[in-house]
Amino acid sequence: DFERSEESMALQCLSHFTGDTIIHVGEVFGQTICRPGAWGRSTADTFQIELANTFHRILQVCV
Repeated sequence: DFERSEESMALQCLSHFTGDTIIHVGEVFGQTICRPGAWGRSTADTFQIELANTFHRILQVCV
């Protein structure tokens, strides 16, 4: 998520998104035992917080 910048690319994209449906593929907060952070490696904590504040999860599929 941070290849060329200190700011989350996912969060930048979310701030410009005007749709009503997002499909997030990857780890999310509370679904990983990854240490040292509990946010996983797919998207930044700031993105996941904004995603949770803006959208409601209606389905989660664990593989």
